[in-house]
Amino acid sequence: RITRVWNTSMELCVTVSAWNFNTHEVRSIAVAHLVFVVLDRNRQKITAEDMPKLLITAPEEVTLAHAADLRKANRQKENKEAPVIPIEPELDQPIVVSK
Repeated sequence: RITRVWNTSMELCVTVSAWNFNTHEVRSIAVAHLVFVVLDRNRQKITAEDMPKLLITAPEEVTLAHAADLRKANRQKENKEAPVIPIEPELDQPIVVSK
């Protein structure tokens, strides 16, 4: 579900459900808010006028959009305050597991 569209990115809310094969009960087990930056074929950010518009009318959609704006503000604040830890290529190697 798309919760918010900004100038060059959008947020989606993804809910993961589990289905009990025996009882046929379905329950939500995880919720994630994913942010995607929209790129064109040349991997350049798409500008606001090229972004799809999200029509927000229902009260629930207004609440979701507001919450998305708060999450974005928190991410931006964290990016300014969090220390940058550089990646050291010689130390940051994948672990290969073999039999």
